[in-house]
Amino acid sequence: FLIQCRPVIKISEHFFIFLSARQIELEECKRTTQLKKFTMPQIPVSDVENPFSETSEYLESFGKILNSLSTESGRLHKEQTELSSTLMTLPPSLMLWANSEEEIEPMLNKFGEGIGKVNEGMEEMVELKEEMFNESIKEYQRYVTTVKSVLKHRDNLQVEKNFYTASVLNKQKDLEKLEASEPGKSFATFFGKSPAQVKEEKMSKLQQEITTLSNHGERAGDALVVASAAVRSDIERWNINKEKDCRALFSNLSSAHIDFYNKSIAVWQDLITSIDRD
Repeated sequence: FLIQCRPVIKISEHFFIFLSARQIELEECKRTTQLKKFTMPQIPVSDVENPFSETSEYLESFGKILNSLSTESGRLHKEQTELSSTLMTLPPSLMLWANSEEEIEPMLNKFGEGIGKVNEGMEEMVELKEEMFNESIKEYQRYVTTVKSVLKHRDNLQVEKNFYTASVLNKQKDLEKLEASEPGKSFATFFGKSPAQVKEEKMSKLQQEITTLSNHGERAGDALVVASAAVRSDIERWNINKEKDCRALFSNLSSAHIDFYNKSIAVWQDLITSIDRD
């Protein structure tokens, strides 16, 4: 299948983990993802810097083109299949007619044979087009859907990184305000702690939170860099592969039609020559 040759899938270990994971592992992953969505504020994608916005727009447009091609190809396949079924009924009818018309029996039999040969060629072409063209379009549709999911995952990493970055900045502002403030009374002072000690504990807690959030942000940033580089590299390779695939696809499709029509013309020319000779 074409989709097995696509770099964005072949270089992604997550894809193979998904294929090999047990159901219980997938359910656990789903619960973890839902929990993260619940605990992390949802930042609009429009507010996130996205270097792949043009790619996303192209995929959306390309996907519509593929859907249109798939629809029209399916319609043509249905019409050609119905035509082939109709042609299959003609040779037996011509044979019955020939049995009652001795004078034109040879011509009718040859005409029926010609229709049978043309129909066989059409069936081969329809089968070849279904295998070669329609399946290739379906594979590209699946691939476009996969790339959209990959880009969405990259955007989620960007959102996650921005979330941690904003959280660190907010905590640092709180820490600066706390450092500049005078120690005051709080509920903790009723338990024997001095205002200065309470302030120190609050500052220590904020520093720990800043460190934790910074570590999470660094990991999210590293994951974002890796994901962005992988997607960018794959899109470049995909554009090259796509051009080659499209050239080969339409060239082979054109050749299949030319071959079919040449064979059909040869059948009818032989039929005309034979009829004229008789």
